[in-house]
Amino acid sequence: MDASSAPRDFDSVMSAIFEFLFKYRPVLFEKGTLAIHPLWPAFVTWILAALALAGTYFIYRRAAAVLPGPWRYGLVALRTLAFLILLFIFLQPVLILHSVIPQKSFVAVAYDVSKSMEIRDGAEGQSRLDIEQHLLKPAGNSLLNELEKKFKLRFFRFASSAERVQGFQDLPRHGNVTSLERTLSQVVAELGNAPISGVVLITDGADNASVDLKAAAAQLSARSIPVYRSESAPRISRATWKSPGSQHPRRS
Repeated sequence: MDASSAPRDFDSVMSAIFEFLFKYRPVLFEKGTLAIHPLWPAFVTWILAALALAGTYFIYRRAAAVLPGPWRYGLVALRTLAFLILLFIFLQPVLILHSVIPQKSFVAVAYDVSKSMEIRDGAEGQSRLDIEQHLLKPAGNSLLNELEKKFKLRFFRFASSAERVQGFQDLPRHGNVTSLERTLSQVVAELGNAPISGVVLITDGADNASVDLKAAAAQLSARSIPVYRSESAPRISRATWKSPGSQHPRRS
């Protein structure tokens, strides 16, 4: 057996055991929220747990003359654990998974048209702008098609500021200033109170005007708006993208 495949086989076995015991794969528990729907008020649960601990302790306290201390404490722990497991079952735990209702929320696609996008460091002398245009081509675009199935798309081009457009639209002159901070703020302001599932940011990362980008990111985080962007700027031709609602990255 190949040594490199051993960890993967072990992970597969453990994942199968976990799914057998808990019905769902571990990845669903990572993405979901565990909640309980008890048959009684919360204070009743604490009372029952306290009674279980006290009752088990007093039962085995009577056997102090017969059982050694370590055995007695071990049996108390096992019986208490068994009762707590039964109590947890009666609390009716549920796994809540959040899903996107198709066409009920928006995704903003913001693309960079600043001067640095004219740099030709792509394959066969392509400029970054050429690669960006290819990424956003309307025909046969798997990324945009996937997004349009679930979300309403809104496009923005930006340099020093963001401007709402229809799809990819180049400019005759490209600005020398790039401000991701102002762009993110304007995109969110443009969409107002509409439900936003994310912002797809296509850029080479050459930001030379933002004052406090972390503050802008914090504002989006407070509204639970994720930002999806290239992970290998400035070469967007080698960027790795993760679309909203997907589990695996896609390569451009």
